[in-house]
Amino acid sequence: TFAALDRSPRPIEEATPWDPRQVEEARRLLEGLLADTGYPDGRVEAVVDASRLSEARVTLSVQPGSFVRIGKIVIAGLQRTRESVVARSLRRTGLREGEPYSRALMLKAQQRLYELALFRRVELLPMPGQERHTDRGLVVLLEEGLHKSYLVGLGWNETDRFRVTLGWYHLNLFGGAHAFSVETVLSGTEQRFQIGIREPRLPKLDLPGYLVVYRTYEEFATYAQRRQGLWIDIGDRYKRPYRSWWRYEYQIVQPENVRGEIGREEEEARISSITPTFEWDYRDNPLVPTRGSYSEISLDYAFPLFQANAEFLKLKARTTLYRPIANGRGALGFRLGAMLPLGSDNDLPDNLRIPLNTRFFAGGANTHRAFERDFLGIPGQTIDPEGNPVGGNALALINAEYIRKLWWIFSGHVFVDAGNIWESPSKVRWEDIRWGAGLGFSLDTPAGPIRLEYGWKLDREPGESIGQWWLSFGIPFVL
Repeated sequence: TFAALDRSPRPIEEATPWDPRQVEEARRLLEGLLADTGYPDGRVEAVVDASRLSEARVTLSVQPGSFVRIGKIVIAGLQRTRESVVARSLRRTGLREGEPYSRALMLKAQQRLYELALFRRVELLPMPGQERHTDRGLVVLLEEGLHKSYLVGLGWNETDRFRVTLGWYHLNLFGGAHAFSVETVLSGTEQRFQIGIREPRLPKLDLPGYLVVYRTYEEFATYAQRRQGLWIDIGDRYKRPYRSWWRYEYQIVQPENVRGEIGREEEEARISSITPTFEWDYRDNPLVPTRGSYSEISLDYAFPLFQANAEFLKLKARTTLYRPIANGRGALGFRLGAMLPLGSDNDLPDNLRIPLNTRFFAGGANTHRAFERDFLGIPGQTIDPEGNPVGGNALALINAEYIRKLWWIFSGHVFVDAGNIWESPSKVRWEDIRWGAGLGFSLDTPAGPIRLEYGWKLDREPGESIGQWWLSFGIPFVL
């Protein structure tokens, strides 16, 4: 304990200007260290000798008191949750009988119990009558919240038209803190149904885990597809500022109504893949960021397992910077992507060796707003002779935006989007970059902005439209 006190950073140093606030801060810091190492009754006194001219001598006197251990732990207030769920969560934080009576340990245990999303109140209180004992018991007092919820969402945008989202959630299935969910999405371009299970902490790993089984029908610019499969996530997706997780996914994809001569697109694809993802989130507000940054990098490896017939590597990286600028705020985003087919079929171009639904596409409200959804590309590479997008194995996008409040909850913004989709990383050329610029207005809501925008093509080719209108929800170019 005293070694920890000596190693601790101190807000007061020798030969520095005198400040009584630093003395008080140093005193409180040392008392806090005592409370965190089994000395809850420890006290620190600061004695200041100012008898010498231009010098103040500070003496910090430590009186630790008796060493205190945690005694019996009593869990109270449970109604539907099994006591073993709470006890297991406490053990994982190190809060158990015989351990040092530590304030930091109790705060960590309180935080872990709140992470279960089952309790509206969590308190760790000393056992009455044991305030002077060297073994002091604890009462874990809990108040359970609502364990069931429903979701009904209605929306409209340029891509999906009308959109309905329905969901039912149970956060405490069988009293074991197992979160169960059923969700469905219905829109003009998508029908999705999924069932999910979330474990707040997996045994041994001590990390959240997710299992989702889904079935979807999706329509895109030049094709439709039916997908069914499952994915498993392991990792804390809400941790900040740094977080990481691993995903395994198995999906069966059946393309339909594919337009154009773009390869073996009508064939069923079975994709088994594992994807590690790393994120750095320093945004001040994830819904409406005004400063900070968000970065993400992931590597998707598809391999032949369980009759999977796709094999490739897919690297994606993005970063977005936010900061206040000239009575408004600015955002600057960069996105890069590259894919490498690993199969033995070399008779096709690289992008046609990759299943259609995993290729890169761009154009739309969240990528390049001067182009229709998915229609950004290069003729002869990622646009077929009939003008249909076929997707590519390389992506580069740059988005810049300046936003300024106009009145009340209304804002205006100007933006520049640039980028393209290439057949393969080896064919990326700067001269292929397509440029767009535009204006927009937004209605700022607590959940994010509702945006109306128009993007013009700055390098319009013969036969192309001037630009595109977009009505969307949320912050741009981070999805």
